[in-house]
Amino acid sequence: MKNILSLIVFMFCFSLVSAQWEQIGAQVNGDEEDNRFGVSTAMNQTRDRMVVGSQSTVAGTVDYVKVFEYNGSNWE
Repeated sequence: MKNILSLIVFMFCFSLVSAQWEQIGAQVNGDEEDNRFGVSTAMNQTRDRMVVGSQSTVAGTVDYVKVFEYNGSNWE
């Protein structure tokens, strides 16, 4: 069995109106196996941009950060 450390990122925000956590957009998937996609995340105040960090576990590959913009229904 292969150890896969590529993660899926879901972004949630707490709604003061409904007093519940609400998912923003669809899930964002990592690009490759063993890259620990989602090891760090951040979102801006207006909740329309997020950054997702990746930490490589494979020799010869690099760590990276991806920036996503929310289009009203999904992250691009």
